[in-house]
Amino acid sequence: MNVTVIEQAENLLGNILGARVGGYCADLHRRNGVDLRTGTGVAAVDTSDHGVRITTTTGDVVEADAAVVGIGIVPNVEVAAASGLAVDGGIVVDAVGRTSVPHVYAAGDVASRYSPRVGGHIRVEHFDNANRQAGVVADTIVGRESLSDDPHWFWSDQYSTNIQFTGTDFGATDLVVRGDIDTGEFSVFYLSGETLTAAFAMDRGEDIMAARELVGKRVDAALLTDEDTDLWEMYEELEQA
Repeated sequence: MNVTVIEQAENLLGNILGARVGGYCADLHRRNGVDLRTGTGVAAVDTSDHGVRITTTTGDVVEADAAVVGIGIVPNVEVAAASGLAVDGGIVVDAVGRTSVPHVYAAGDVASRYSPRVGGHIRVEHFDNANRQAGVVADTIVGRESLSDDPHWFWSDQYSTNIQFTGTDFGATDLVVRGDIDTGEFSVFYLSGETLTAAFAMDRGEDIMAARELVGKRVDAALLTDEDTDLWEMYEELEQA
């Protein structure tokens, strides 16, 4: 199929990955023949028996057989707020899913959970996070309190490429690259000073598995970029230090 993607943001996945890494993802789509238009909104959509006519905010017109609309989600907190639960960009919960009302819990996309690792509340829209939160809430309800505060992790298979991300880029001031961007097989590490805050990879899942253990630790950026450095050995040495 011939595919056109209209994205109102200036960068693809920029709010999660940042502009530079979001640009790598945009390049992946363009290399695979997608007409990707960032920084472009939709002004009008007209449908007929013959297809769809989309007018963009730049004045361009896109004729298509079908349109898929992805507008994101907004957490459904109206009932929670009306019931007296604290709400702030999601249902506010503590590290184990307890809301501000005793014996009421929340987990998953709608929950703004306190993360000791992050030092604040964060709401994550991914089923890996929802699964782990649900397990913690279940433990808490039966009096077997536990905590899951591992770095967040998501992945996607796009074309023949696997992309993965772990952590958060909160406070990231530097990016370092391991591998070769031109070949499409590389990892990017997000650093705040000397502390690793997040990592992204294309077709380097093993790097992400190691990075999940390294997030939050002080690391040597030069070693991260050195292909001869074993990231698991780096982690073990940091644990023993």
